[in-house]
Amino acid sequence: MQLLTAPLQREKRFYRMTVKPLISSLFGVCLLTTVQANASEPRLKTVLSQSAFEVEAKVRDNDVPEIDFIYGLFQRGYYLTAISFATPLAEKGDATAQTFLGEMNRLGLGIEQNMELAFSWYKLGADYGNREAAFQVAIHYLEGLGTEKNKEKAAEYFGIAADKDHVLALYN
Repeated sequence: MQLLTAPLQREKRFYRMTVKPLISSLFGVCLLTTVQANASEPRLKTVLSQSAFEVEAKVRDNDVPEIDFIYGLFQRGYYLTAISFATPLAEKGDATAQTFLGEMNRLGLGIEQNMELAFSWYKLGADYGNREAAFQVAIHYLEGLGTEKNKEKAAEYFGIAADKDHVLALYN
C-alpha cells in the first residue's frame, strides 16, 4: 500500500496544479474547433460561452460527450483522474465507462488489481450492450477470473459478443 501512496499523491498534486486549471483551456480549444466546424450546433455554442467551472460541471454531469476525454486521460497515464471521471458516468449506466472501469480493475492501473470488481463492471457493461464487455465476461467465466468457472455462461457471452461482431469472439 505504501508503494501506491506516492504516485497517488503525485497525481493528485499534478491534477490540482496542472490539469484542473487547464481543463477549461484544453477543453475550450476542442469545443472552439468543434463549434467552428459545426456552427449549426447550438448546444456547443452554449457550452463554449460558459465559464471554466461550468464546463467542468457539464463534463461531470454528462451534458458534453466525455468518454473521449476520459480515454485521453487514460492514454496520458492519468489513471486516477480518468477513473474519477468514468465512475459517475458508469453509475449512470454508460456501458463504455463500465467497460473502462472493468479494464482498469482487471489491469490494476492506478488502483489495486481486483478481478471481482473487474468482473462486476464488465458484467454491467455487457448487460448494457457493450461487445467488449461481453467478451471479457466470457473470458472471466471461462478462466474463473473474479467468478467461478462456468463454460455454459462463457459460451453464452461469447455468443453475445460474436453477435455484435467482436472478432475474437467469432473464433471461440
